[in-house]
Amino acid sequence: MPTFEFEGCDRNGRTISGFLDGLNAAQVEEQLLEQGIRAAAIVEQGAWVRFVRPGQSLKAEEVVLLSDQLETIARSGMPLAPAVALLAADAGSRRVRRILGEMQKVLESGGSLAEAVSRSGAGLPSAVLSLIRAGEQTGNLAAVLAQLSKHYTRLSEARNAIRQAAAYPVFLVVAACLLLGAMSVVVVPEFAGVYGTFGRSLPLPTRLVFDLSSVIGALFSQDMLGAWVALLLMLLGIRLYFGMSARGRVVNLRLQEWLRYRCPFFGPLYEVAVAERFARVLGLLITNQAQAPEGIALAGVASGSLRMARAAQNAAVMVNNGSRLSEALAAMRVFRASFLWVVSTAESQGELGHSLLRLADTYEREVERRAAAVVSLAAPAVIVVVGLFFGGLVIALLMPVLRLSSLVGGF
Repeated sequence: MPTFEFEGCDRNGRTISGFLDGLNAAQVEEQLLEQGIRAAAIVEQGAWVRFVRPGQSLKAEEVVLLSDQLETIARSGMPLAPAVALLAADAGSRRVRRILGEMQKVLESGGSLAEAVSRSGAGLPSAVLSLIRAGEQTGNLAAVLAQLSKHYTRLSEARNAIRQAAAYPVFLVVAACLLLGAMSVVVVPEFAGVYGTFGRSLPLPTRLVFDLSSVIGALFSQDMLGAWVALLLMLLGIRLYFGMSARGRVVNLRLQEWLRYRCPFFGPLYEVAVAERFARVLGLLITNQAQAPEGIALAGVASGSLRMARAAQNAAVMVNNGSRLSEALAAMRVFRASFLWVVSTAESQGELGHSLLRLADTYEREVERRAAAVVSLAAPAVIVVVGLFFGGLVIALLMPVLRLSSLVGGF
């Protein structure tokens, strides 16, 4: 059984780290929750294998398909184990067949669907396992699976919206860098050779362009091949280090999240998407009778944001000590005043779960609007910046031509 390194906090908010054996990260997270520890990071020892063989868990689109199929099976009253075996036979992906095969073994041995998903290596968060377990205990499994399918469908759509918003500007930047490199290596040296025959001083912008071309050409020369190989090996070593320890992974997540929150155009979009995921998962958990402290911690981890996960751990401690859920969410300092007002009102009226789901729908529509705005604004902004840069580059190269009479005056 593999060993996992974890880092989290207990009910009193104290930071705790250590090692624990388990079949997978989801099972280790459940064991920690039973001990009153809410994990912020769980990493398998020897996790460099995951760097070499990534993508062993289910993708959001695959979770949607599996949830739909399991919902149909649950509504029809068919036995789960034979039905999962048929799904495994029809699966086109080797990874999905392996996961479904592991689920079939657990179901045939008398385990529940939640246990089968946990032991299969599907990589689903503990919030999903808690929802499935609640559905099995209340006899409402089909409805819970339908909710999960809807949640992952919206999660996939939100991610696709963010990716589509980022794709065009990123493509423009990459194309501009490639074009700059080609001009610096091929075009600019030709101009430098022609202008060098004049024997006169060139304008400052032209000299700056020539110096930039010389630097880029030197960086990609054969003499720098060893340095590039060494740099790649160093980056590979850093990547392996950050993937092999819980502390290194937390540092990596903090850096990524810092960049996401502060990225122009995309920072506000990411912030709203994180709030949407938190509200939806917490709403689903509370609707299915999950305890508030556990629900807040699970929703924080399921949000995909380390900042949200740590704030949710502190909020869970507050609720566990007797505070109202709306007060704990306000102490997280990550939600808008309107969000907190709706949560406080819904908590007083006993409609908290459904209100959180409606808030999540509102945030989802805002993600779609912001993504459309990013596409309509970011792409033209990048085009303008790239155009100005290359326009200045061309003007700098042609400035000596405009002063050609003075340059050749001595001939």
